[in-house]
Amino acid sequence: LNTRLNSLPQLSTVITTSKTLSSSRFKLVTRAKIQMRWGVVFAFIHKKEN
Repeated sequence: LNTRLNSLPQLSTVITTSKTLSSSRFKLVTRAKIQMRWGVVFAFIHKKEN
């Protein structure tokens, strides 16, 4: 996933659930609890570093 995200030049923000990205090109900026149909999960918002 990290390799594919790194190759997308127009992509600047990525939101994941349950796990953070392990890419040095994306910085974690926010973590929040989100209510899903099956329960509460963490959402992680990452921004691409220049």
